[in-house]
Amino acid sequence: MEVARMHHRIANRRKDFHLKTAHKLCDQGQTIFAEDLNTKGLTRGMLRKDCVDAAFGQFLSLTEWVCWKRGVYFAKVNPNGTSQTCPNCFAAVSKGLEVRAHDCPECGYRTHRDHAAAEMVLHRGLENVVAQGLWGTETACQVGLSGVYDLDKWRGAGIPNCEIGKPALYP
Repeated sequence: MEVARMHHRIANRRKDFHLKTAHKLCDQGQTIFAEDLNTKGLTRGMLRKDCVDAAFGQFLSLTEWVCWKRGVYFAKVNPNGTSQTCPNCFAAVSKGLEVRAHDCPECGYRTHRDHAAAEMVLHRGLENVVAQGLWGTETACQVGLSGVYDLDKWRGAGIPNCEIGKPALYP
């Protein structure tokens, strides 16, 4: 009985941490892209215990739910090769897991490996949004694709920031 109570308490703390992190991400950005990880495959690998303890699948599903609830656009992208592709010139740069820096021999772009992978996730997410024609469409929360105009401004496209805002509670 005591062991079951302890496991329940740990699960509740993990879920609380995941929800707080998801809310913080939604506060910081209006568009969130994540890798579409094979969470069941992660539980069979060499780091299976760590992956199960971290509950990546639970975090992704809770983040998707929080984004939907708060009107933040959330999409999963293909994770294949995100850390093996240069985000600057899109050349394939193979490296082992022990290499923590990204150094492209094609264009000379240098950054941390995780930062380069995050940039590739952003590129793929934006490509999917444009390719699917979701630019300016409505989501289930009756909000336009929030954050898209912020991303354009951040990227230097110069789209006006006048249409950005929180959804009105009453029309």
